[in-house]
Amino acid sequence: MTKMMLLPDFNHFYFIRHGRTDANDLQLMAGGTNDIPINATGHAQAINAALILKNQCSDIQSICSSSMTRAQQTANIILSQLNRPLQTEDDLIEWKFGEWEGRTWTEISPLFLDDNAEPEQGEGREEFKMRVLSGLQKALQLPHPVLIVAHGGVWYMIQKIFNLPLKKTDNCQIFKIYKQNHGQYSYYEVTL
Repeated sequence: MTKMMLLPDFNHFYFIRHGRTDANDLQLMAGGTNDIPINATGHAQAINAALILKNQCSDIQSICSSSMTRAQQTANIILSQLNRPLQTEDDLIEWKFGEWEGRTWTEISPLFLDDNAEPEQGEGREEFKMRVLSGLQKALQLPHPVLIVAHGGVWYMIQKIFNLPLKKTDNCQIFKIYKQNHGQYSYYEVTL
């Protein structure tokens, strides 16, 4: 884990990416400056995820969501099944992609995954990492375990921060991130 900012102690937390959007359907990059809603598929995904969370993750004590519409809509659907306090956190909004915005994932994925590539007129990797760290610090101070509702770019950066194997997340895919006995971190997907 990066030593840039001290995170509160925790045993585990959960992460879910927001429900599907029209931009996801078209495989377009929709970053932190493109505040779009979930679509009908995303709504159905969020309902299903809420039921999984209710049945498999009943230990969740609080929810911390990105302030972007798609994450807020997903969090509010989850609240219908998990009656927990919700905090909104601006530091958990999606990466500001600059000139990558609106381009296809196929076109941008090699740059996205290249630690040396920076989105022109966007948020630099180090700036984004520090912002996500700040968001994590705030989220992990809430009663825990906490559920973080955010974005694919935030999930990518969480994996980098905790030195986790990189895995792209689908919409409404749920992960449990936990501390192992030797101080390393790991995760697994939560399913029915």
